[in-house]
Amino acid sequence: TYTETFIKAYSAATGKIDSQTGKPEKRWRIITDDGNYRYFTPENLQTSLLRQNLRDVLIKEKWKRNNVGATIFQLGYGKTRYRGLAANRLWAYSRGGWINFRRILKYVMQASKRSLSSQKELYLSIKKWICFENNVNEIINNYLNKSHLKYLIFSTY
Repeated sequence: TYTETFIKAYSAATGKIDSQTGKPEKRWRIITDDGNYRYFTPENLQTSLLRQNLRDVLIKEKWKRNNVGATIFQLGYGKTRYRGLAANRLWAYSRGGWINFRRILKYVMQASKRSLSSQKELYLSIKKWICFENNVNEIINNYLNKSHLKYLIFSTY
């Protein structure tokens, strides 16, 4: 059986509220000020509600930094320094890890209020991370600079 769905449409320009009927599977229509019809679907309603929710987000929340993937945008354009899938992956993992490490470090520094004991822990963790970063860079360089075997070496029995 056919059941009509009622929906209320609010016109921001005129301030009127109109009740409209229609099939939710297809689309609804309202008459605009110039006499034409304005059609909209359930997806348009969802989009409108989402925009209204985003409008109410605090400015402080909007100014938060992007995610790690946005900071290594070179991968999307194919403009990396390294050739090969393995080298690019190593670079991306080390870069992403470094960015996350910096964010964690900033958070811990704010939380600890710069006490001496936390400074010592931060110093040790930075030292460990730099060793890890150097190891990753060394692996990348060894992988890139590895010359292929020019001669076959057979063991003698």
